[in-house]
Amino acid sequence: MRVGTFRSELNRAGVDWVTVCPLDQLIPGRGVAVRLSGGRKISLFRLDDGTLCAVGDVEPSVRPISARAVAGACPGEPIVVAAVATFSLIDGRCLTDPTRSVPVYDVRVDAGIVEVAAQAAMTVGGAMPAIVPKHSAA
Repeated sequence: MRVGTFRSELNRAGVDWVTVCPLDQLIPGRGVAVRLSGGRKISLFRLDDGTLCAVGDVEPSVRPISARAVAGACPGEPIVVAAVATFSLIDGRCLTDPTRSVPVYDVRVDAGIVEVAAQAAMTVGGAMPAIVPKHSAA
């Protein structure tokens, strides 16, 4: 399994992790809405290949992403097709309108439980992220 992340070290100091759900409850190709502290919402996706990615749940048009979104892939890049736009799950940029973007969140699996970083890892304009292989879940 692979986990989408913007950091090569998912156990870095100072990161607060939010427990989301058991990994086996996520359906490949579908998004689920997650509410973080402060009312922030994110969309968490498990891609068909097992990759986990999370982006801010409200696209710039103020429509929820996870409610009607389908996760998939553009050549070599995981994407989410939302109501009115398509976003990269790697860096949050909008592929259909370069003036739009959503924040991206680190995701990890610990003992079969999916956790998401409480703060966005980056927004568009930062360094290009990498999707790093996840250690095998126990």
